[in-house]
Amino acid sequence: MRLIAATLLLCFGADISPAGAAEDAYPCVRFVDAAARWLLRDGARHSPTLARIAEELCRTDVIVYVRVDLTLKPGLAGSCGLVTATPVSRFLAVRLNGRMQLAGDLMAVLSHELEHALQIGRAAWVRSPRDVLQLQRILTPGGRHAESAERAEAATRLEIAAAAPPLRPAGLRARPP
Repeated sequence: MRLIAATLLLCFGADISPAGAAEDAYPCVRFVDAAARWLLRDGARHSPTLARIAEELCRTDVIVYVRVDLTLKPGLAGSCGLVTATPVSRFLAVRLNGRMQLAGDLMAVLSHELEHALQIGRAAWVRSPRDVLQLQRILTPGGRHAESAERAEAATRLEIAAAAPPLRPAGLRARPP
């Protein structure tokens, strides 16, 4: 357990407590920076797709730590990966590109990456990064990207776009009104 805590601290910084769960509506999704929790809270309020994915995810043994990251390569919107697994839980890391200009873009990519996390959550046999690669080969023969994640992102974009009033620019320090 100490190894898991040390790994999470190294990867995400100090604020990885359950209090970082998105307003406790989705306790399995935790934000490294508590100020970014509004992405899931507001996103789920405007996007039934994002809400459904987060709800389903919380019915698995997966705990996801989300980080809005300014160090992601340009052109990479997000990533999802397995950090470690215990007999009780599996810990995943989701990174969102903090350079995205609109909150709706961040929410759509969050939906996409949480769909990947859900795929891992549904496959109880996935316990290592090697298993994640095997799952990817099973779900996406030929090396294509997972269609379910693409559909989740597209649906979330449409749902967020239909939200009134329009959502504000993302900005790392942006807070909900």
